[in-house]
Amino acid sequence: INDLKKDYYAIFENDQTSKPAHLNIKNSFFQNNHGVLFKRFDTKIYNSQFTNNSGKIIYEPYGLYIENSTFEKNAGNVIDSELGYNIQVINSIFNDNAEIAIYAGIYENSLKILDTSFNRNINGCISVYGYFLDAYSNQEPQLYIENCNFNNNLSHAVRGAGIKMQIESSNFQDNEEAIESTYQQQGQDSNIYCYSYLIMNNCKISGSTGGYSVSFDGSGGIIKNSKIESSTSTGIFVKGKPFSNTLQNDIEIIFTNFDGNSSYNIYNSSIEDIKAINNYWGTTNEPLIYQKIYDYFDNSTYGKVIFYPFLSEPYVYIPSNDDFPWSLFLPAILGSKK
Repeated sequence: INDLKKDYYAIFENDQTSKPAHLNIKNSFFQNNHGVLFKRFDTKIYNSQFTNNSGKIIYEPYGLYIENSTFEKNAGNVIDSELGYNIQVINSIFNDNAEIAIYAGIYENSLKILDTSFNRNINGCISVYGYFLDAYSNQEPQLYIENCNFNNNLSHAVRGAGIKMQIESSNFQDNEEAIESTYQQQGQDSNIYCYSYLIMNNCKISGSTGGYSVSFDGSGGIIKNSKIESSTSTGIFVKGKPFSNTLQNDIEIIFTNFDGNSSYNIYNSSIEDIKAINNYWGTTNEPLIYQKIYDYFDNSTYGKVIFYPFLSEPYVYIPSNDDFPWSLFLPAILGSKK
């Protein structure tokens, strides 16, 4: 389906009162249209390509499953969903899109992205929000990303607000900003505060070119078994207060390698202490480790970064059935607190 004129969608559900229609798209090609899919479809897309479309490509689906498909050089948000339905993307490609590749409001349902690559997108790859999340509950993550690649994107790779998000075995290379976990007030008059929680395991973030590699804003989480290196700014930046006095924005960083970040490995401008033990800091020289951490000892209104004990050489993570493979830990050397 090609060259539909301005303001027309290739597939449009006109009856907004009936139950959502079921739509399967297979082995199809959509090019130079204003938009492709508009509202109220429970949609499955296989082996299809969407190129040079100008509007929102998939807008307000009532459930979405995508597999083995490509989205390239589109001008609007590729997936734009604020209704909170389940979305799953598998083994697909998002390249050179002008707006956000996936923009979604996720509440009681989930967004799962597996084995997918995002390259050279201009205004961001994944932006997801929810509201009033108890991040410390046993609730499953609303955003789950596994075995994905994010390369040379000109804005954020992943941004989560008011959700629990989990990122496993993924690579982030030369993006403007890799991961942002934030709370925010949604709208000037709504007074809805959001709280995020990040779980990141076995990921590599390298060469963040403008912003921070990982940014926490009034949020908490755990980073483990990962590499954060060669940022032109700071590896992990932490700021803000939790939205509720009953929740702490606890952050734990363990068995992670830091190396070559230009400004700081960790910059803590929050009021909370950060537990960052059993990490490798690119050196075993304590004064050099101090130089790459900004915290209470640089500004007494901030929390501390607790980095003792630390590792004497880079940590090598070997995945196992045990989420914390204690038998594989390298020996830590004694290091003093500031």
